[in-house]
Amino acid sequence: MSHIKATHDLSTISSIVCIESRGFFFAPILASRLNLPCIPVRKKGKLPGEVLTVSYDKEYGPDVLEIKKDAFEGVEGKKVLLVDDLLGKGGTVLAAKELVEGMGKEVIEAIFIFDIPAYYGALKEKMGSLKWYAMVQLE
Repeated sequence: MSHIKATHDLSTISSIVCIESRGFFFAPILASRLNLPCIPVRKKGKLPGEVLTVSYDKEYGPDVLEIKKDAFEGVEGKKVLLVDDLLGKGGTVLAAKELVEGMGKEVIEAIFIFDIPAYYGALKEKMGSLKWYAMVQLE
């Protein structure tokens, strides 16, 4: 069994935020293992109640993400991890980051199953100081 060194003090992370929809497969497992709440960010119109909304551009046109206004109610601490399946050109993860930061939380890292090294040049500038980690690089 190998041991993986954490890139953050896990005791400072307050929640896992998962991005629709394939992020929903992986984030709950991480949240469960870390005993943290798992908070969904969804496409427009899928969450009940009051939501915060952000519009953003994807490769094939505009889209909208939402998070419940009370998503972090009762959650102590400010640091969160974003989880999704694929980091493409960064539009979706940056929109989710904007929603989370608009609620007073700090995104300390984004975690993906896959990313695409061919996009790294543009991503480094676009992602700014946001750290990201992917388990598999797609060629």
